[in-house]
Amino acid sequence: ILSGAIATVTSGGTIAEVTISNGGVVTAYSAGSIKSATIGSGGTLNYLSGASGSLNDLQAGGTFNLGAGFNTNHGTHLSAVSGAVINVLSGGALGDGDVASGGTITVNSGGGAFDVIVSGGGTVAVSGVISRTTLLSGGAVTALSGGTVASSNISSGGELTVSAGAVTTYTTLLAGGTLNV
Repeated sequence: ILSGAIATVTSGGTIAEVTISNGGVVTAYSAGSIKSATIGSGGTLNYLSGASGSLNDLQAGGTFNLGAGFNTNHGTHLSAVSGAVINVLSGGALGDGDVASGGTITVNSGGGAFDVIVSGGGTVAVSGVISRTTLLSGGAVTALSGGTVASSNISSGGELTVSAGAVTTYTTLLAGGTLNV
């Protein structure tokens, strides 16, 4: 699905083994399902309310938007690298992911993430809640106003910044890690 093409899956429909790139957009909601999609550079995959799916591959420059009621912890490990973006919208949840090398994860207000590894060049911005996060060398997490970072481990070279109005709890700061409050 390329060059501005748009596909929508609803009401029990399924799209499988599709490649989305170069301005293509695929959206699933209301019991629609997307399985084994490849989100390439310039492609966008939207999981909105009531959608399901698994085993999707986010590549460099792709965008994955996770909306209400969708939890990636069902057979999908998501990696955001080289300009790839994962947006966790209100009511959505990202489980078992990692971000590195210019990738970005944004956890919006009302969204959640857990079991995320943040390493060299990866960034996470949190206005919702993120827990059980591991920050490795070069990884950075910023808790924005209203955001919560819980049960994080900050290793040498990792950095957690807690802005005004944000909260961090049960944080483990190891030698060489940085916590800015």
